[in-house]
Amino acid sequence: MHGIEPSVLYAYVGERAGHAHPRFDEVDEAGESHAVTASIINRVTRRRVGAPDHDAFWVRLTQTYRIARGADPAIGLEPDAWSPLRWETVARVGDSLTIDSDVFYEHSGRARRFAVVDTDVLWTWSPYGDLFIGHRSTRAAAPDRPLPVRGDLLDPLSLNGLATETREAVDYLIAGGRINLPRGFVLANKTYYDRRLNRYAEIDYGLQYNAQCWNVTFTYQDFPEKNEFGVVVTLVGATSVDSKMMSPLFERQPGAPR
Repeated sequence: MHGIEPSVLYAYVGERAGHAHPRFDEVDEAGESHAVTASIINRVTRRRVGAPDHDAFWVRLTQTYRIARGADPAIGLEPDAWSPLRWETVARVGDSLTIDSDVFYEHSGRARRFAVVDTDVLWTWSPYGDLFIGHRSTRAAAPDRPLPVRGDLLDPLSLNGLATETREAVDYLIAGGRINLPRGFVLANKTYYDRRLNRYAEIDYGLQYNAQCWNVTFTYQDFPEKNEFGVVVTLVGATSVDSKMMSPLFERQPGAPR
């Protein structure tokens, strides 16, 4: 089954007096905005008797048009009327192979370039585990060359915002996977290779044991300048607190269908 889902979102945030709208934290910070975001989704859904439906192919194109374009207070420059074009794609080949990409292409102004290119390939061998390989690429940023921001809490689709701080370019290869061992053990690995520096930036190893009411996780992280060990014991159902260092190793890997 093929489906097309267009959407249009209009956002307006007017000028506000500072004394009338106190700022408690960064979530309350909302600058002026007057923009329209258009998005279109194409999806091909696979239907099988006796099995749940799933998207064999999914692609979304998103772009924002700034109706009002005042100078950005952080950089003193007026942004382009059109935001970069965002292209998101998920393709499933059979029941095991998934290809995921997220691309930002800048086409306004004098430059024609890819600002962000993220790609993942995931192979799932249920119920034994999964393997993945990915690439992360983001161009360098500076106050006069800001990066697009992927929406916010109130407007997750909009590309109206800009990241104005200085950042070095990112060019990483990421690989890893999980293996479900007998008796509740899970073995995991995630490796980051910096192509710009031609060296490994981080290698993470993890072993997790899952019992009925508790689990324990051991990790070893190998950095160029240091090594770290970690141990976390969790009572299942007693708390929702998780380790930010350990959970990415054992969560569902990138590339899974939306």
